[in-house]
Amino acid sequence: MHNILAKVEMSYGTTACDLGHYWVFVLTFFNPGANLFVVVQTSLSSGRRAGVCTGLGVALGDAIYSGLGLFGMVALMTQFESLFSLIKIAGGLYLLWYAYGSCA
Repeated sequence: MHNILAKVEMSYGTTACDLGHYWVFVLTFFNPGANLFVVVQTSLSSGRRAGVCTGLGVALGDAIYSGLGLFGMVALMTQFESLFSLIKIAGGLYLLWYAYGSCA
């Protein structure tokens, strides 16, 4: 079945399988994720300014991750799992430090 769909050419040069991949992308693009829920929860509980700051933080994190992927750092982190573990531990320690600072 896959070979049949792959051979079916659309008038503008896209195969039926490509259209299936695009449809999956559209579905995941419009599917709300955890980031959206964090921004909405923060906005409702702490106000508009906190929600905007959270949204900007999410966007910054996504931009950093995209930049790492662009420069191949994600591939390096999968090759050197100890480096990735170190980054995760450092991130967890930062979150603990941030939580301690917000409670004090």
